[in-house]
Amino acid sequence: MFDVTLNIIKHILIIESHHFCFSVFLTGFDRVPVLGMNQVKMRVCPRLPSTQDHLPEALTCHSLLELPVYNTKETLQAKLTEALQHKRGFWDD
Repeated sequence: MFDVTLNIIKHILIIESHHFCFSVFLTGFDRVPVLGMNQVKMRVCPRLPSTQDHLPEALTCHSLLELPVYNTKETLQAKLTEALQHKRGFWDD
């Protein structure tokens, strides 16, 4: 399941140019780490329990992406895109 999920995430980031938003979402930083992006070790885990209405969540201190288990890749794409567009927490916007 997660190989497919990671491919979908890569597709969203490459095709839809959400690189910057995903980096901020995952790490909480809007700049590349001093030691480079290879220092960011992203982990993905299922968010359980969850429904089709839940959005993906990120634990920025650990670069951990918690993904609900979606029924379709279209739902995953829509929910991840929606999550990337939200700016809650540290932003002033």
